[in-house]
Amino acid sequence: MPYRHGFAAACAKSTDLEFDAIVHYDLATKSQTIREFDSGNTPCEPIFVPRHLNSEEGDGFILTIVYHKQNNTSDIYILDAMNVKEEPLAILQLPHRIPNGSMEIGTITRNK
Repeated sequence: MPYRHGFAAACAKSTDLEFDAIVHYDLATKSQTIREFDSGNTPCEPIFVPRHLNSEEGDGFILTIVYHKQNNTSDIYILDAMNVKEEPLAILQLPHRIPNGSMEIGTITRNK
């Protein structure tokens, strides 16, 4: 199936192969938008959540867990999917670390 939008964790400036960014790929315009995180803050693979059941493709939120190496904790970042470079819509502070790769991915179906 053809898709226009894709999201991924990436190594934008990291030289030690740790993710340090979230990338939004627009496959129609062949452009990308990169949200970089400060050194020592490692995002997990992003999860896309539609704004509502009948949202247009890409209209929604990106959730990612970000590990903060300095204090050994993690936060959940909620980003606007079409504006990942902007400030987060919310940051849920967690009292402990969530190991990378621990976020469960659910299935969301769209009724047409």
